[in-house]
Amino acid sequence: MYLKKIEIQGFKSFAKKTVLEFDPGIISVVGPNGSGKSNFSDAIRWVLGEQSMKAVRSKKSEDVIFAGSDKKSKLGMAEVSITFDNTDHKLPIDFSEVVIARRLFRDGDSEYLINGQQVRLMDVADMLARSGFGNNSYHIISQGTIDQMVIAGPAAIKNLIEEASGVKPYYMKRERALRKLEQSGNNLVRVADLVAEIEPRLRSLRRQAKRMEQRDQIQTELRQAQTSFFGVRFRELDSAWKAHADRIARRQEELAAQHGEIDSLVQTIQTIEKETEKNSSHYAKLQEEIRNEERKKNQIQEELAIIRGQLKAGTVPGHTDVRELELKAREIEGKIQDTNTLVVGLKDRIALGQKNLSHYRKIGEKLAGDIEALKKNLESAQNPFDLKRLHEEIEKVYSRYQSLLYTIRNLNTDDDFHALQEDAANIEIVLVKLKDRIADYSNVRLNHSELQHLNTQFTKLFEQKEKVNEEIHAIQSDIHIAESQERFYQQAIAELQSSQERIGRERAKSGASVGDPSWKSLEKEESSLASELQKYFATIEKMETELKSYIHSEATGKKKLLELERTLRSKQDQLGKTKDELGLIQIEKARLEATIEGVISEVRKNLGNEYVEKVRTQPAPNEKDPGLEQKINKLRATLEIIGGVDELTLQEYKETQERYEYLTSQSRDLQKAVNDLRQVIIELDGVIKKQFQNGYEKINTHFGEYFRILFGGGRAGMTLIYQKPEAPPPAEDQKIEEDDQEEISQETPTKTTGREEMVGIDIKATPPGKKLALLSALSGGERTMTAIALLMAMLTAFPSPFVVLDEVDAALDEANSIRFSKILSRLSHQTQFITITHNRETMRNSGALYGVTMGEDGISKVLSIKLEKAVELAQQL
Repeated sequence: MYLKKIEIQGFKSFAKKTVLEFDPGIISVVGPNGSGKSNFSDAIRWVLGEQSMKAVRSKKSEDVIFAGSDKKSKLGMAEVSITFDNTDHKLPIDFSEVVIARRLFRDGDSEYLINGQQVRLMDVADMLARSGFGNNSYHIISQGTIDQMVIAGPAAIKNLIEEASGVKPYYMKRERALRKLEQSGNNLVRVADLVAEIEPRLRSLRRQAKRMEQRDQIQTELRQAQTSFFGVRFRELDSAWKAHADRIARRQEELAAQHGEIDSLVQTIQTIEKETEKNSSHYAKLQEEIRNEERKKNQIQEELAIIRGQLKAGTVPGHTDVRELELKAREIEGKIQDTNTLVVGLKDRIALGQKNLSHYRKIGEKLAGDIEALKKNLESAQNPFDLKRLHEEIEKVYSRYQSLLYTIRNLNTDDDFHALQEDAANIEIVLVKLKDRIADYSNVRLNHSELQHLNTQFTKLFEQKEKVNEEIHAIQSDIHIAESQERFYQQAIAELQSSQERIGRERAKSGASVGDPSWKSLEKEESSLASELQKYFATIEKMETELKSYIHSEATGKKKLLELERTLRSKQDQLGKTKDELGLIQIEKARLEATIEGVISEVRKNLGNEYVEKVRTQPAPNEKDPGLEQKINKLRATLEIIGGVDELTLQEYKETQERYEYLTSQSRDLQKAVNDLRQVIIELDGVIKKQFQNGYEKINTHFGEYFRILFGGGRAGMTLIYQKPEAPPPAEDQKIEEDDQEEISQETPTKTTGREEMVGIDIKATPPGKKLALLSALSGGERTMTAIALLMAMLTAFPSPFVVLDEVDAALDEANSIRFSKILSRLSHQTQFITITHNRETMRNSGALYGVTMGEDGISKVLSIKLEKAVELAQQL
C-alpha cells in the first residue's frame, strides 16, 4: 500500500484544486519559504481525521479554509482527498483503490467520505487503526518536531514504540474491556443491592403463597365435588326437559292434525254456503216466475168464468147482466179489503221483527262494552302463562265469532240488517284489537283466580253471542217470509183492482142472443182459454214441485251446515284443550329451562365458564353420592376459615419472584461476564507484553545501528522504566460489604498493587568521543540525528506505507545530510517517503520533485518533474 494521489481544494493557501500524483520511493516537495509547502503535510494529517487545530497550525476549524487575499475572495469550503493503492488489501476494505476525503464548511458542518460514501470519523479512524496506520504517530513528522520524538519523555517514547510495534489496537481492546469490566462490576453491585432488598419481602410473600397453595388444593377438591354435584343435577333436569320436549312435539303434531281437520271443515262450510247463496238466487227467481204464472192463470180464470157465465146466462159481450156485474164488483171489493187486512198484519209482523233487531243491536253494543272492559282487565295482567292461555281462549272465541259474522253477512234484509252487519264488523275490529293487545301483553303477570274469572266472563260473553246468532237467524227467516207474503198480496190487490176496473167497463155494455155470431166467437174464446188455463196449471204445478224440492234441499243443507258448525265448534274446543295442554307442558318445560339455567349460572358463579361444558358432558356415576352436598358445605367452611385470596398479593408474589429470578440470572450473567473480561484482559496483557517486547528489542537493535551510521560511531540504546503504581484510597460512598468484597476487590491488573509496571522508555545516547548520557546535553543537530535514528529503526522493524517528513533535515550539515539521504534510499523500497525539504542531497535522491510557488494572489501553485525524465531530456540536448 502507498499514497497514490492527493487532491486539495480550498485548504489554506491551495484555493484552487491541486492534484499531486505519487509513485513509490522518495518524493520531494520544494519551494521558497512561505510558499505553502508545509500545508501538504497539514492537509494529509487533517484528512486522516486530526482533531487538534494546533497540530495543523490553526486556532479554529474554519482557519483551514482559504481566507482570501487581495485578488481572491475567501472560500466557503475546504476539501482534501487522498488515494491509496490498496492492491495488497492492507486497508480492511474490499477495494484495490481507497479514497479518503474530508470536507469542512464555514457554517461548521463537516463530512467524511470513503470512496464517495459518507461515513463517520470513527469509521475512518477504525479502518486506519486496523491497518496499523494512525494519524498521531511517527508517520507524519511536522516541521520542527523531529527532536520531540526523543525529548518528549519516557511515556511518549513508550507510546511511540507501542504504536510502532502494533500493540496499540490491543491496548484499545484492553481499554474497552476494562471499561466493560468496571461497568459490569458496578452493575453487579447494584444487582446485589436489589437482591438483598427483595429477599425479605420475597420470603414473606412465599409464606403467604404456601397458604394460598393449600387453599388452591381445597378449591380443587371443592371444584371436583361441585362438578359432580352439578353434573348429577343437570342430568336429572335435562332428562325431564327432553321428556317434556317429546310431549310438546307430540302435542304439536296433534295441533297440526286438528288444524287440518278444522281447515277442511271450514272449507266444506264455505262450499255449502256458496251453493246455498247460489240456490237462494235461483229460489227467488223461481218464486217470481210462479207469481207471474199465477197472475196470468188468475186472469185467464176470471175471463173464463165470465165467458162461461155469459154462455150459461145466454148473453154475449155487450149485453151482460148489470146486476151480475155489480155482484162481481162487490165480491172483488170484499177480496181487496180482506187482502189489505192481511197486508196490514204482515206489516205489523215486520215492524215487530225490526223491533227485535233493535233489541239485539243493543245487546251487541253491550257485548262490545264488555269486551272493552275485559281489555282493560288484561292490561293489569301479570302472569305470562295465564295470558297465554287467555290468548288461546280468545282465539277460540274469535273463531266462533267468525262463524257468527259469516251468518250475519248472509242475511238478505233491508237497511236494519245492514246496520246489524256494521255493528258486527265493529265488534270484529274490537276483537282483533283485543287479540293484538293481549299478544303485546305477553309478559304481564296475572294470578290464577283472576284468569279463571276472565275465562268465565269470556265463556258467558260468547254464549250470549251464540244466542244472538240464533235469534237473528230466526228473525231473518220470519221477516223473509213476511216480506214474500206481503209482495204476493200486493200483487193480488193489484190484480183485483184491475178486474174491478174491467167489470166497471163491462157494466156499461149490453147483452146478446145465442144465435148471434158473437155467441160462436164467445164459445170459441171459452175453449181457447180453457186450453191455455190447463197449460198454466201444468206449468205452475211443475214450478211448485221444483220449489218444494228446493225448500227440501235447503232445509237439508241448513241441517248439514248446522251439524258441520257444531262439529267445527267441537273441533275448535278440542283444539283449545290441546293448546291448553301444550301450554302447560311448555310452561313446565320453561320452568325446567329456567332451573337448568339457574344450575348453569351456579356453575359459572362457583366454577367459571370453562366448567359449563364439563358439567354438561360429565358421565353419570354408577350411584348418587348422598353425602356430596355435605362435603361441599364442609369444604366451603374450610375455605372461609383459611380466608380469601388476595389477588394483589399473588400478583405481587409472582412479580417479585420473577424479578428475583431475573436479577439472580443477571447477577450470574454479570459474574460470568466479569470473569470472561478478566480472562480477556489477561490474554491481551500476554499478547501486548510479548509483541511489545519483540518490537522493543528489534527497534532497540536497529536504533543502535542507525545511531552509529549517522554519528560515525558512538552508542545508543533504550531502557525500560518500571514503577509500582499507588492504589487510590477508597471513597467513603464506595465502601462495600464483606460478601461483595471478594468480587469487587479483583480489579484490573493495572490497578493492583504489589507488582511493578512498565511506565516508560528512557533513551541514552553517547556520540563518539563524548561521555554524555542525557539527551538534554546534546546539541540540536545531535538530538535531530538521534531522533532520525530512532525513526529509521522503527521504519526498519515495522515498515509504514508512507511517511511525511517536513524539513526534518534542516538541522543537518552536508555530511549528515548525505548519510540521511542514503538511509532514505535504503528504506525507500519498503516505505514511501514524502519529504518537504531545502536539502540538495535529499532532492538528489528523490524520484520526483514538486515545486511550490505563491503568486501575488496569495494562492499556492505546484509544478512537478521526475528527475529520471529530466536527465533523459538533458542527455538528449
